[in-house]
Amino acid sequence: PWSFYYAFKRFSGGKVSALSYLGFPLVLGYFFYSSHAFLFGASLALFAAGYFVPKMNTMGQSGYIALSMILALLYLVHAFAFLIAVLVIGGGLIYPFRPKQLRSFIIACLPSLALMAWYFVGRDQPASRETQWSIWSSAQSVFKPLIPFVKSIGIPNPLPLSLLNLVWFTSFLALLVSSWVRVRRDGGIDRRVLIPFCASIALTLLWPHEFAGIAQPGIRFGFLAAILGVLMLHKASTPRSYASIVFVFSFVAIVYNAFHFSRVEKQMTELYATISSTAPLHGKSFATIRLDWPTDIQLWDGFASPFHPLYGAVYYAGLSGGGPAWAFDTALLRLKKSEYAPTFEGRTVEEYASSVVATLTRSSAIDVLVLSGRQAPMDSVTASLEMNGAYKLQRSGASWRILRKTNQ
Repeated sequence: PWSFYYAFKRFSGGKVSALSYLGFPLVLGYFFYSSHAFLFGASLALFAAGYFVPKMNTMGQSGYIALSMILALLYLVHAFAFLIAVLVIGGGLIYPFRPKQLRSFIIACLPSLALMAWYFVGRDQPASRETQWSIWSSAQSVFKPLIPFVKSIGIPNPLPLSLLNLVWFTSFLALLVSSWVRVRRDGGIDRRVLIPFCASIALTLLWPHEFAGIAQPGIRFGFLAAILGVLMLHKASTPRSYASIVFVFSFVAIVYNAFHFSRVEKQMTELYATISSTAPLHGKSFATIRLDWPTDIQLWDGFASPFHPLYGAVYYAGLSGGGPAWAFDTALLRLKKSEYAPTFEGRTVEEYASSVVATLTRSSAIDVLVLSGRQAPMDSVTASLEMNGAYKLQRSGASWRILRKTNQ
C-alpha cells in the first residue's frame, strides 16, 4: 500500500487524495494469498517507477546506472516485477515521445535482458503444451486481481463473499468512472501513464490461459492495469469521503482474513502433524497435487474463486530431510529428472484427475503422494491408484489424502 501511495504522490507532484489509499484494498486481493514474491516485486517496481518517472528528463549517467542495477534486482526478485517496471518507465517515454531518454533507458535494461536470455538458454525446455484462450480466462484476469475476499475449499464462510466482492468491484469501478469525469473536466489524464495502461489492458485480455507454462499470466497485468488506471487519474479532485469507503472495505477484508487464515492454519497443522508422524518423508521423494485445478467454477462463483492452500504444509514437513519434491507446477522452477517431475494436463478438474491417474499408474518415482482439494476428485484419484496397484491410502482428512507407493 505504501509503495502505491509513494508512486501516486510522486506522479501527482505531491498531491494526495482518496485515490492514493487504494493500495490498501488492492493489496489484500488475489496475490495476497499466495503470490508473495510477485507482490513484493510489484511493490519494488512501484517504488522504482515512482522515483524515476518524474525525473527522467533531468537524470544523468549515474542515475541510469542506478536504474540499471535496480532493474537487474527486480528481475532477480520476480520476472513480472521487472516487466512491470519496464512497461511503466519505458512506456512513459513513448508518449509523450522522448527519444534520447528512451535510448538511455533501453541501454539501462541490457544487463537485465542479458540475465533473462541466460536463463532461457540454460533452462530445460518443457514439453510443448496447447495454448488456450477464452473469454472466461480473460474475465478471470480482469476480476481476480480486484477480489479481496477469497475462499478456500473445505472452509465454511459466515459472509456472502461473492456479494461483498461484487459490491467492492462496483464501488471501485464507480470511483474510477467518477474520477475520469472529473479529470477530463479539471485538466486531463497523465499522458505518461497512457501507453503503459493500454498495454497492460491488452496483455490482460489477450494473453492465453497458459503461456510458456505460466498459468493465467494475464492476472498479473490485470493487477497492473488497476494500479495504472488510478495513477493515470491522479489529477482528479476526489471527495475525502471516498477514503472512508476504501478503508472500510480494507478493514472488513482484514477481519475476514484473520478468521479465514485461522481456519487454514488449523487445517495445515493437522495435515503437518499427520504427515510428519504417519508418513515420514526423510529421504523419500514426495509430491503434493491440488485437485482444485483447473478451476472449473460456475458463473456465480466468479466473484469468490476458491482455491486450496494445503499443499504448502507438505513442504514444511519435508524440509527437514525429504528427498526430491514436486509441487503444483509453476514452470519457472523445474526438476531436471523427469521421473520426479510428472506432467499433468486437463481443462477441467475431472480431466486433470484422469491425467494424474494415468501418469502415476504408468511410472512414478514419487514415494509419498499428498492430494488436496475437492473431495470427489480426491476420492476418484485415490480409488483408481489403489485399484491399479500403484499407491495405497495411508491416511485421509476432510480435505486431503496421503498415499504411499505400494513398494515402499
